Amino acid sequence: MEEKTKNLSVIIPVYNEEANLRELITRTSAVLEKLGGKNEIICIDDLSTDGSLAELLKLKDEYRTLRVIAFHEHLGQSGALAAGFRNARENIVATLDADMQCVPEDIPLLIESLGENDAVCPKRSGRKDSRIKKISSRIGNGARNFITGEDIEDTNCPLKLFRREVIQDIPYFKGFHRFIPTLLKLYEYSVAQIPVSHYPRRYGKSKYNVFNRLFKGMADVLGVYWLKKNRLSVKCFSEEK
Repeated sequence: MEEKTKNLSVIIPVYNEEANLRELITRTSAVLEKLGGKNEIICIDDLSTDGSLAELLKLKDEYRTLRVIAFHEHLGQSGALAAGFRNARENIVATLDADMQCVPEDIPLLIESLGENDAVCPKRSGRKDSRIKKISSRIGNGARNFITGEDIEDTNCPLKLFRREVIQDIPYFKGFHRFIPTLLKLYEYSVAQIPVSHYPRRYGKSKYNVFNRLFKGMADVLGVYWLKKNRLSVKCFSEEK
């Protein structure tokens, strides 16, 4: 991999994760320092109601690579990711959740797997979530793949890696974060899938339940299906002189 492809923007949506933030930023910074190159961490605070924003601003004074974007209204994970993607400065973009269930130490594995691909969208191995959360995720993945005709094993894994121009090319809409691998393939980008580690949540509470993970996303599936069936792709043309 060329040296320039080690330049990373790590995008982290944050909503009420105060207790996780110091360890998260410390470990992510250590990974990026070991990788070398020009890197940055972008944390997007989605109008947290705890001390997350104050903690991020403290950490920003300690870590030169940390940038903080603060929302003035709650826009959800899709809004936070879209803001991060649009503000990323480096040529490779990684995503990570602030709950520390997927860890920054796996980012180098994704870089190795990128190769000639446009993105790496992993599968969480040995998931440490509740049974109901795993069942709803399995049903959601199955329904999305059946309707959209894809084979993405774990579309909601928060740890992902993209070439910047690729992730900035797909459409952003409410709920798009549930369909990133499918949208990438729809736009004819290549997606690699590899296993990554997964850990129990130690602090804070999950922001998702069966309703907002499964049922709320089903209407979006139909929208993505429509987009897939009706997207116009012009691959070849010639300009007459």
